[in-house]
Amino acid sequence: MKITVVERLEINKNQAELLDDLMRRYCSCVRYAYNRLKEGKTRNDLKQKLQSIFKLNSRYADTAIREAKELIERHPDKEIVFGGRSLLIRLTKYARTNRKKYHELKRIWEEKRKGRVRCIGEREKKGNLNLRILIEKDRYFLRINVANRQWIKAEFTPRHRYWHLIEEAAKRGDPYSVLVRRKDGRYEMHITVDYKKEPSIGFEEGAIGVDLNPDCIALTECSRDGNLLDKKVIKTPSLLYERKNKRKYLIFQYAKELVEWAKSKRKGIIIERLNLRSATKDNTVKFFRRRRIRRIFNNFCRSTLIRAINSRAYKEGVEVRAVNPAYTTQIGLLKYAVIYNLNPHLAAAFVIARRGLGYKERITKPLKAFIACYAGELDDDRRKDISSSTCREERWVKTAWRVMEVAGLKARLPELMLALRREYGRRWVEVPRLLPLYLWQGCKFPCGWGRFTSAGKV
Repeated sequence: MKITVVERLEINKNQAELLDDLMRRYCSCVRYAYNRLKEGKTRNDLKQKLQSIFKLNSRYADTAIREAKELIERHPDKEIVFGGRSLLIRLTKYARTNRKKYHELKRIWEEKRKGRVRCIGEREKKGNLNLRILIEKDRYFLRINVANRQWIKAEFTPRHRYWHLIEEAAKRGDPYSVLVRRKDGRYEMHITVDYKKEPSIGFEEGAIGVDLNPDCIALTECSRDGNLLDKKVIKTPSLLYERKNKRKYLIFQYAKELVEWAKSKRKGIIIERLNLRSATKDNTVKFFRRRRIRRIFNNFCRSTLIRAINSRAYKEGVEVRAVNPAYTTQIGLLKYAVIYNLNPHLAAAFVIARRGLGYKERITKPLKAFIACYAGELDDDRRKDISSSTCREERWVKTAWRVMEVAGLKARLPELMLALRREYGRRWVEVPRLLPLYLWQGCKFPCGWGRFTSAGKV
């Protein structure tokens, strides 16, 4: 895993002139390499040419080529606007209408376009020759190669909580990559190094199941034998409507709270292996076609949240495992929502924890009786559709839920909950607390609730 530390550099006026010139040449080199690679040139064709045109050494030129390749691989069918396309459009808009705003945006655009320099470290050179960290009598410097046999030393004061990892890597001679950028007239460096740490908290005593949702994060503590011990809900309504930087800050705060709770319980974390597409009118079901629902699911930062959880857990020594989240909500509603008095999100988190520990779910007698009551309503074509399932793992779950879906039995879920209530006793939550979930899914309710026992309908 890679860890990045950001520190601010103290640079005087003379050093700033030399560094700005280096940044300008390096960014021009990246743009030139990007255009030539798009034309079909190779690294061997460009390396010597870039060194002679932009007066850069081989390490700077090689890093520029690699950065241009990364941009092409990331956006294969898109033309890149260095500095930002949206910012360039705004700059053109204010060119004639608002000169003060124009000059302010132009400064920001130039910083993004030609205000950075980067160099990747090498293990053979024991670190990074162009941008090297020096420690002299408890003072820290970044030695920057600005020209042929010409260096500047920029002092900085390390304040990051993980700086000791960078310092240990530099003393061992491990390679590290450094990015120096200019932002709002100030200079900062981003140091990235490979970090390896064996997890100290695993799944010997149980697991923490995590269910990610647009409005909350549901957590359940599961023992090693598969029983529920504790539960927690982290409300995340701000992730849907806040701006980008505030949202990023909140994501890491929620990840920190989640990992600290798992660390206090001394159990590993089991999360969902999500593979969801953006909600559009073409690839979603009927109730997702509303504008509000599409906005909620498109603004849900699921991948960023998962990366933040993995990163924080890795640093704290907590093991993380990912499982397939298919049918976790349905299994949780049908099996555990009644017994443990859980809402749908907590029930899904409990199923995720059990699945990560290796437990298989079995169909219960009330569910068998419920399906048996209405299985006779299906015609032969629908029966063939249900029996054509080829998934071996937890096939009964998919088949049972498919029966309910094909037969239109989602509307009878409250009846099933009443049957489960009679089966397991009256110590669980009343049925009306579950109604908002079905209303949100656009389900219709029957006029009669009906009564069920383990033998069927009475």
